[in-house]
Amino acid sequence: MKICVRHVPVGHRFLLIRTNEEFTMLRIAQRTPNGTEYVVRNEYTQTNGTLHHSCHVVLFGKVAGRNDLQKA
Repeated sequence: MKICVRHVPVGHRFLLIRTNEEFTMLRIAQRTPNGTEYVVRNEYTQTNGTLHHSCHVVLFGKVAGRNDLQKA
């Protein structure tokens, strides 16, 4: 099911369609005046970053546990 990053719940793993890379949603932060920031972890490079809210993704895999997210 193809959706946008803005609809991915925290802790879910997903595939970014544009680059075919796997990510985990770490947190959604409200930044004013910049709007909402979607902080993700790239599973290939093991680095944290942000994605634009309208990027198309596919959800998959199991939900990451709290312990997994605290390591990031």
